[in-house]
Amino acid sequence: MLFLKIPIITLATLLYVLSTSGATPPDTSRAAAAKPARFDTLSGKLPSLISAGNGPHVVVADIFVPQGKIVTIEQGAVFLFAGFTGLKVQGTLFAQGSAEHPVVFTSVNDKRYNPAAALQAAPYDWNGISVLQEGVGSTLAHCITSYSVAGVNSLTKYIRIESCRFHDNGRGNVTIEGKEQIVTDSAFDYALVITAPGATNAAALTALLDPRAPRRNLFRYAGLGTGLAGGITAAVFIARFGDSYRHFNQLNGTDPNNLAAHTSADWRAARNSATTDEWLMIASIMVAAAGAGGLCWSFTF
Repeated sequence: MLFLKIPIITLATLLYVLSTSGATPPDTSRAAAAKPARFDTLSGKLPSLISAGNGPHVVVADIFVPQGKIVTIEQGAVFLFAGFTGLKVQGTLFAQGSAEHPVVFTSVNDKRYNPAAALQAAPYDWNGISVLQEGVGSTLAHCITSYSVAGVNSLTKYIRIESCRFHDNGRGNVTIEGKEQIVTDSAFDYALVITAPGATNAAALTALLDPRAPRRNLFRYAGLGTGLAGGITAAVFIARFGDSYRHFNQLNGTDPNNLAAHTSADWRAARNSATTDEWLMIASIMVAAAGAGGLCWSFTF
C-alpha cells in the first residue's frame, strides 16, 4: 500500500501548487497609504536656501534668519509650527512663493497639510513671524500665514509684502513698527511709500532699503572710477614708455656720429627715463585691473 500513498501525496501537492500559482498577491496599497507622511524638522538657524522638499517642514523650536545672512525660501515650501515656536528674522528673508505654489506658515495642527493631526488648528497655536530691526529688505511674496498669535510683526518699515494672505491669527495679521495694518480676506500688499518733500501732487515713490546696497555701490563706483583712472594713466605711460624706449635705443647705438653727439650722462638719463616709464606703465595697468575686478565683483551680491 505504500507505493499507492506516494503518488496520492504527490498528486495532492501538485494540485495545491497549481491552485496557488495564479493567486493574486495580497494588496499592500492600503498599508502603504496608511503610512504617516514624512516631515523634515527644523529648529535654530536656517540654511541659506529652503526648498519645498518631500513634504512639510515641522518647526519644533524657534527658527532664525541669522543677522547679516540671507535666507531664501522657494515656492511651495510649507512650515508647520509647533506650540510656542515662531520665525525670527534678524537678517534678510526672501520667501518667494507663487500664486500656484505659495509659501505656507501655519500650525502643526492644520489638517490641510497634516491630516494626521490629533487636534484642530486654532488661533494662537504658534507665535508668528517676527522681523527685527536688522531684518531690513526682507520680502514675503505669495505667502499664507495662519493660526498664529500675531501673523507678521515687523519692527522695521523697510520690508515688502506682496500678494500674501492671512487668516485665523489671534491678535492681528500684520503689524509694522507697532501700527496694525488693515488686512481683509483678499491678498495683502505692503511697501514703504515716501512722498518727495514739498511735493503736492507728486507721484509717490516706492522705496525699499537694501542692506547690501551701500557695500555694493561702494565697490561698484570705486571700481569704476579706479578702473577708468588706471586705464587712462596706463594709456599715457604706454605712449611715454614707447617714446623713451626708442630714444634710449638711439643713444645705445654704436654709430660714430651718435657717440660723438651724446655723452654717457645722456645715455644714463635716457635709460633711467625708460625704466621709470616702464614701471609707471606696469603700475597703472595693475590699478586699472584692480578697478575692473572690484566693479565686476560688485555684481555678485
